[in-house]
Amino acid sequence: MRHFMATTFICLCMQSDFASADATFDGLWRSDGYGLILEISGNDVRLFSTGIDVCIPENDMPAPIEDVLPGVTFRMSEDESELLLTAPLEPHPILTRRLTSLPPGCTQVVPQTPVAVFETFVQYYDANYPFFELHDVEWSQRVSDARQRVNADMSDRALFDVLDWLIAPLRDGHVSLVAEIDGDIVVSAPGRASVLKYIRQGAEATGRNPTEAAREFRHAVWFESISQDILDGQGHLIGNDRIQYGMVEDRIGYLAFASLDGFGDEESQPAEGLQAFDSMLDEIMGFFEASGAKGLMLDLSLNFGGSDYMARAVASRFLHNPTVAYTKYAADAEDPVSTRVSIEPNPTRFGGDVFLLTSQVTVSAAEVLTIALRQGQHVHHYGETTRGAFSDALSRSLPNGWQLSMSNEVYLDASGEHWEAVGVAPEIEVTVFSDLDPIESHRRAIQMMVQHAMEQ
Repeated sequence: MRHFMATTFICLCMQSDFASADATFDGLWRSDGYGLILEISGNDVRLFSTGIDVCIPENDMPAPIEDVLPGVTFRMSEDESELLLTAPLEPHPILTRRLTSLPPGCTQVVPQTPVAVFETFVQYYDANYPFFELHDVEWSQRVSDARQRVNADMSDRALFDVLDWLIAPLRDGHVSLVAEIDGDIVVSAPGRASVLKYIRQGAEATGRNPTEAAREFRHAVWFESISQDILDGQGHLIGNDRIQYGMVEDRIGYLAFASLDGFGDEESQPAEGLQAFDSMLDEIMGFFEASGAKGLMLDLSLNFGGSDYMARAVASRFLHNPTVAYTKYAADAEDPVSTRVSIEPNPTRFGGDVFLLTSQVTVSAAEVLTIALRQGQHVHHYGETTRGAFSDALSRSLPNGWQLSMSNEVYLDASGEHWEAVGVAPEIEVTVFSDLDPIESHRRAIQMMVQHAMEQ
C-alpha cells in the first residue's frame, strides 16, 4: 500500500488510448510478484514467465494484447517508470517496473529434457509459491529427494510421477499440474476435497474412471438431491444450470450456486456477464420477496469457485451495510500492492436472516464470498471448514508444454485474519459430505439448517 499510494497514476486503457502512436508504455516491464515480464510494442505484447533464473515465453511471437491479456487495463506513473495492470472488474492491480533489457535467460531456449522441465518447475515454485510453511512442507529437502529420481532417459510418465510426488503435500486447491502423455490428459491436483479424493480412489479401485465418478457425484447432488429432494421438483434452475433456488418451507427460501462464473454466454465480456448475472439476482430476490421468505438457506457446499466480482455481486444482495469484504496482496512481491475491497449493499437485496452452508468443497471465490458475508450479524455460518484456497491461480507453461498452477496471493478478512491453507471454519459445525454417504449427509445438513431457520 505504501508504494501504491506514493505514486500518481494516469489511466491508459488498452483499446483506443493504447494504440496511440506516442504511447509511452512501450518497452519491457517486470512485475513485482507474479513472475511476469511483458515486452510491449504498440498493440502487441510478448509475455514471459519467470522463476529464479529461468525465463520462458508464453507466446513465441508478439501477439495482440487483447489475445494475450484480454480485457486488461493499464495505468502508468507520471514518471513512466511503473505500470499497473488490472484485470476486468477487479480493483487489485499487478505492479510492473520498467526494464532496460531482457534478462539473459529470456533469450535462451530451454530444452524439453526431463532435467530442464524438473528444474523449471522447481524454479517457478521457488520464486512464486509462498505457502510451504503453512502446509508444513520442507520444500528444499523434498526437492533434493525428488531431484535424485530425475534423469535424462526417464519417460514422461515417470517425470510426471516425480512432480506429482513433489507437490503431493500441498493441500492447495489452486496447485495442479496438467500434462498430455501418450495422447491422454493426466492431472495432479493434491488439493482436492477429501470426499472427492475418496470417490476417485474408490473408482480406481474398482476399475472405473475416477473423473467420471466425481462427475456423477456432482450430478447426483445437484440435479437429483437438491432439485428433486430438497426443492421437491418445484425449484428454478437458471444460469446455465449453475444456480438453483426455490422454497423449502413456508417462509424459508433456498439458493445454491454451483460456481461463481459461467452463468451466461461464454463469448460475452466480463461486464456483459456481470450485467446478465445481476439480472438473474434481481429475478431471484423478487421471487423470495413474492414468496414471503423471511429466512434463506444459501448453499455454497458444492461450489468450485469462479470470479471475485461475481462473489461480490452475490454478497451485495445479502449485506445490509457497507462492508469491508477483504484485503489482498501478492505474497511473492518485494513491495506488495495491498488492495482493500469494500461492498455496497444492492438496493434489491434480501432483508432476512441468511443461513450459509459451506463444506470442504467450497473453494476460491466461494470462500471470498464466505468471508464477506460473515461480516453480517444476520448471517449464520454452518457446515464444514472451507478448502482454504483463496488466491487467484497463477498459471505457468513448462518447456515441454505441460501446465502448472499455484497460489501466490494472500486474502485477509475485515479483521485482518489470514485463511489461506487454513479454510474458514463455520460457527456451527455440521457434516456436509461424509465419505460413506455424501449425498444423504448433505441432505441431512440442509434439513437441520431448515429447522434452525424455522426456529429463529
